[in-house]
Amino acid sequence: MSKIRAAFSLFEMVLVVFFVSVVSIYALPRYDRGLKLASTSLLEHISYTKHLALNDSQSYTHLDETHWIMSENPSINPQALIDENPIWQLQLHLDGNYALFSYSIYVDTPRYSSSTNYDGRPRAGDIIATQGMDRKCLSGYSNITTSADCVGNTSVFVRLSEAYGVDDMSVKADGFCQERTLKGARIYFDRYGVPYCGSKRRKIQMPFKIILSKKHKSSTICIMPFTGYAFIAKDTQCTP
Repeated sequence: MSKIRAAFSLFEMVLVVFFVSVVSIYALPRYDRGLKLASTSLLEHISYTKHLALNDSQSYTHLDETHWIMSENPSINPQALIDENPIWQLQLHLDGNYALFSYSIYVDTPRYSSSTNYDGRPRAGDIIATQGMDRKCLSGYSNITTSADCVGNTSVFVRLSEAYGVDDMSVKADGFCQERTLKGARIYFDRYGVPYCGSKRRKIQMPFKIILSKKHKSSTICIMPFTGYAFIAKDTQCTP
């Protein structure tokens, strides 16, 4: 009888350990690999945008320096390239027919035509960043009204909903970062890595927060003023 009771007690103990383990697993915050990958990929591309600004400045001083871009895009105004020095930006597309919750890395260029001069969209004639050895274009805005090299050649990894299942993306930043519509936001970096935002391009004064969400879980990427330092925050207050 004692042996049976000891065996039964051991069986009871195993059951208790099993049920406690199951309850613990479901009680802990659920880890979402897709959200983590999306946040990490976006953070890397923010750093890449800053890297391009620091190392691939679009600063021109003579018309001769613009021949390479004019040969491919004759609609660009070369004198404006010299006078205004457009800079690299990462534009967030919060809505769109081509890709929901995506982004593009590009330099918006000045044009002779008023309808396309700094039109705020990565289109044909703009300088769109490419990635790695496969040379895929980093633009989720359009697969049609884009540069010839990017038609049918865009990276899926800038399309966060499609690649990682992200179901929401939003931005919290300085009031002047607000675009004319609620469908987009952007962050620029100058040749010193200083971050700007807004259609009028002003230096950010408070952390620029990008919040990604999936299945009621969220992740916040922060870009800090003045330095442009970017990281995935531990909380919504941009704690590193």
